[in-house]
Amino acid sequence: MGKLFKILDPKLLFILFINSILGGILVTILFLTLPFFKKNDINTPDLDIIKKITKIEVEEVKSSIPSIAKEISNSIVGIKSTNKSDYLFFPKDNIVEGSGIVIRKDGYIITNSHVIENSLKDGTIEVFFKNNSSYPQEAVLIGKNENKDIAVIKIESSDLITANLGNSNELKVGETVIAIGNPNGLEYFGSVTVGVISGLNRIVSISDKNLSDLIQTDVSIAPGNSGGALLNLKGEVIGVNTSKITNEDYEGIAFSIPINEADKISKELIKNKK
Repeated sequence: MGKLFKILDPKLLFILFINSILGGILVTILFLTLPFFKKNDINTPDLDIIKKITKIEVEEVKSSIPSIAKEISNSIVGIKSTNKSDYLFFPKDNIVEGSGIVIRKDGYIITNSHVIENSLKDGTIEVFFKNNSSYPQEAVLIGKNENKDIAVIKIESSDLITANLGNSNELKVGETVIAIGNPNGLEYFGSVTVGVISGLNRIVSISDKNLSDLIQTDVSIAPGNSGGALLNLKGEVIGVNTSKITNEDYEGIAFSIPINEADKISKELIKNKK
């Protein structure tokens, strides 16, 4: 050992001594802070980050709704179904107002069967556009399926702006949705309401019919919304609004026909007229 100390330079011994002290300090710091690192493992979610991400997502949803409403507005129409009757020898107009969705640029529009039912006996169907609501266009009935509450009407046109159709098979409970239509008829043309999907594959009895596989939502709709669009946050139509529960004991229970079914029926009606 004596020879070893003679060979080693005193400066080198000093450096080794300092390094051993620093190493001991580092080991001590690591030991003291190890519980902190375990508590804050990189796999443990940071609540502040989660809150920030959630806030950003909510803000994105809110900012997308106005743009979706603006983009779809020219594809949602108002529908007035009228027939005339005599009341104590005086002519009277019986009017039903609703909504419709442009599905083809050459004038085809999808709506609910009950919206145009009123016009079947020597009546008329008029279609109104938001940007030209003072000048309705007369429509003809292409076909209707009363059991599914779907009808297709047509106006003379070749350049309508069509709605983008989504895939209603991909819907999830809790998903945010937007309803656009004309509650209370043309007076509140193009009203927008927002909610979530409350349930899927619902069955609802209306008059003497059972409508099945409906989308249940809590969006606010009213008479006049019938035939209007239910959209996802991509701006795609995923349902045709059809009814709501109006009992005073219920609130926020509305129903829409899935667009996959409505689109299939509308194509059959256009092709076969039945």
